[in-house]
Amino acid sequence: MHSILELVSSVRKSLEIENWIASVLVVLTIPDICGKIEFPDDNSSSRYIKWFENNVADKYNYMAQDIYALRCSMLHEGSDSIIGQRKRKEYDDFTFQPNSTNTGVIVVDNCNSGGTHAIINLVDFCNSILAAVEIWNTSRNVHLDFKIPEDSYTVDGVTSVGKFFEQNV
Repeated sequence: MHSILELVSSVRKSLEIENWIASVLVVLTIPDICGKIEFPDDNSSSRYIKWFENNVADKYNYMAQDIYALRCSMLHEGSDSIIGQRKRKEYDDFTFQPNSTNTGVIVVDNCNSGGTHAIINLVDFCNSILAAVEIWNTSRNVHLDFKIPEDSYTVDGVTSVGKFFEQNV
C-alpha cells in the first residue's frame, strides 16, 4: 500500500520536470480520492465538490463545481472545455499557464460567444491542491488501496514492474 503523500510527491516531481499534463491530470483526481475517504456515502460529484470547497485555498474553492466539470472533461474527453458538463456552473473553458507570474484565476469574458474563460497558473493551482491534501492528511495518514510492486521483469526488451506469472522470465 502507498501513502497518499507518495501521490503528492509524484505530482511535485512532475511539476519539477515540467510534465504539465501529468501534473494537472493527477492533481484533478486527488479530490476524488480524498472525497471518497471523507464522504464515502456521497456520489462522486458531491464528495469531490464538498472536499474541494472545504479544503482548497480560497482563491479556488469557489470554483469547485467548475473544477469538477473540468476534471470530468479532461479525464474522459481530453478537453478543457466544460460547456457540455452537467456540473458546470460559471465557466466555459480553462487555460492552464505553467510559467505565469499571476497567482489565482484570471477571468476573461468572451464577447463573441458570451462565455467565460478562466486562465489559471498551473503550478499555483497544483500546489494549492497538494498543500490542501497534506494538511487534510495530517490527521488521517491515508493509504491508497492499490499496490505497485517494487520488482521488475523484462520481456522482449520491455521492462515492467510486478511479477510476471510469479516466475522470472
